[in-house]
Amino acid sequence: TPLINRTLKTQGFQQQQRRIVMKKLIYGGHDPSTLVEGCVAKVCDAYAVVYPKQNAGDLTPKDSVTFSLSDWRGGNVPQAQQIVILVNPMLYMRGWRAREAYPITVQGGK
Repeated sequence: TPLINRTLKTQGFQQQQRRIVMKKLIYGGHDPSTLVEGCVAKVCDAYAVVYPKQNAGDLTPKDSVTFSLSDWRGGNVPQAQQIVILVNPMLYMRGWRAREAYPITVQGGK
């Protein structure tokens, strides 16, 4: 039975790894744990302001996250009230910033 238990644990680990790889493929190679869903509050000339829909680590729905429109991966400029995916938001001295942002589409990704 120790061999069976070890085999089952290995199979479980392999299934978990496959799920992680599949999620990364679905999310454009990004680790899903670094993605945050949010709602666009404001779009300015060079950047957009987004509020997360739920807590993500230290980031709360009360915190604003900005991203440069040059880092936007959608076809058109994002619009107010649009739900977007922020990639790996990071805290800086002047607030939260995301290095990339994607629209949510009917295909379930970018």
